Amino acid sequence: MSMHAPSIDRGDRVIAVAGDWHASTAWVKQVIPKIAAAGVRTILHVGDFGFFRGSTPADHYLDTVSALCAKHDIEIWVTDGNHEDHAWRLELEAAYRGRPAPLRPHVWLLPRNFRWTHAGKSFLSFGGAPSVDYANRFPGRDWWSEEVVTERQVDEAIAAGHADIMVAHDSPNPSTSTIDLIRAGNRGNWPLKALAYAAEGEWRVTRAYDAVQPDLFVHGHYHEDDARSFDDGRTIVSLNRDRFAGNVIIVNLDTLDYEWLDVPGAQGYVRKLKNWDAAFQVDPES
Repeated sequence: MSMHAPSIDRGDRVIAVAGDWHASTAWVKQVIPKIAAAGVRTILHVGDFGFFRGSTPADHYLDTVSALCAKHDIEIWVTDGNHEDHAWRLELEAAYRGRPAPLRPHVWLLPRNFRWTHAGKSFLSFGGAPSVDYANRFPGRDWWSEEVVTERQVDEAIAAGHADIMVAHDSPNPSTSTIDLIRAGNRGNWPLKALAYAAEGEWRVTRAYDAVQPDLFVHGHYHEDDARSFDDGRTIVSLNRDRFAGNVIIVNLDTLDYEWLDVPGAQGYVRKLKNWDAAFQVDPES
């Protein structure tokens, strides 16, 4: 498939940023029409979008996303996560030489460290993350060592300087209160080697974040919805996964204000719409 990507900036000033979809065809049938109903025509995806080759379900998912985008006049721009076909990603990055690559019509994969401007705001796509469960996966089938952010990619992000909005899969440290609590514990009972692998990725995204100094940083990976604003004015938003509330935010690019998208049928509720912080201190399992 050879296509030239359109400009990400379509003249719109309100966009959506979506969390992990994990190739869930059922979920995209729910969420994309809801995003369109909010008047949005541009979706930025933070990774674990679920792009794979070589199977009927994988093709069906991508074809479904493409058809929904065509129906609703939407373009999706994907930052890669850890659960993607990274062999395919590398082939596409080589073929398109630093330009967005088509996964399907209307569905574009952003190369790592891709930068652009939309409605006067500067953006950085900072893909990749370590899979803490890599030891339980099969290399070349559902895990690729190329999932991780490299030191070279961190250095490139730092050298290019500030971006107003940074879209990534992993999160810096410190992050939101929920993500900080997850990292402080080990709810998956992972071995030390796996935790060290995850921590290396965390350190790299932190180094990039500290240098780029984005006003708004949005990520996925942890399957938790939360947000935190810091004293320096910067904000981090963590997005939940497919099927759950808190999977999508709608961002006003003029102000960088955002709101959580309500998707009927999603499980749970958005934590920041409840008194979650107080409840979490009382019962961490609630």
